[in-house]
Amino acid sequence: MPVSSQAIDPYALDRDGLAALLATFDQPRYRADQVAGWLVRGVDDPAQMTDLPTGLREQLAERFAPTRPELVAHRVADDGHTHKLLLRFPDGEAIETVLMLYPRRATVCISTQAGCAMGCPFCATGQAGFRRQLTAGEVVRQVVAAQHRHRQSLAHPGQGLQHGGGDAREPPVGVAQDDLRIGGHGAGEGVRRCTGRQNPTTPTRIR
Repeated sequence: MPVSSQAIDPYALDRDGLAALLATFDQPRYRADQVAGWLVRGVDDPAQMTDLPTGLREQLAERFAPTRPELVAHRVADDGHTHKLLLRFPDGEAIETVLMLYPRRATVCISTQAGCAMGCPFCATGQAGFRRQLTAGEVVRQVVAAQHRHRQSLAHPGQGLQHGGGDAREPPVGVAQDDLRIGGHGAGEGVRRCTGRQNPTTPTRIR
């Protein structure tokens, strides 16, 4: 099915954004809860959202952009407590997401940019240079990529905050923490804390 020229990444929408999109199809607000429930579980193909009417699934398929990242590599360290995920987006940009498991909590360290403009000599990401900001949906998709594990805190490296990182991060954090809450539909623990760091520590390859 062809994708509309106005295609959007559903993970870039908060609950109100989903409701607004569905309202254009004359759908009631509770449909946003249904769609959000699927998105939290990592399902972004409307054809698999079986509690939605067939006609609505077809309409959403025309609007949802094919932006799911490819899992290029998954490496495990620290006796299974650290999982490094190398994700590649459809435009070829690759970023790293790290899942760190602790006895009573877990942390997902997400990227907000592809590359970094800081140029720190000790950092592989800084040496690679800044390429682009990640979209809100691309940031949230990193959380979804790690959602098979319980997460209770969400950390996002600054990745060059002086290069305009703030505007890119705030919307997706709102989606992840408040609107597409992990666990809000039976998928595990909720995101309880969001913290930011200014070290550009996310390389474009797993080492």
